[in-house]
Amino acid sequence: MAEALGHSYLGTIGLLFEAYMSRRLDYEELEEAVADASKVLWLSTEVVTELLRRAREVEE
Repeated sequence: MAEALGHSYLGTIGLLFEAYMSRRLDYEELEEAVADASKVLWLSTEVVTELLRRAREVEE
């Protein structure tokens, strides 16, 4: 819907990754935030796995 209206859409996982990339969260905080979010939102296992893989690549 957002894109159809000409707006960008980041989503929960995207927001958490942006916070990590801007160093507002460290890796452990990112993992914890994803775990907490998954308690109240349905998060695809594949998406979570990809997020954490990308975050680990940034750490290296």
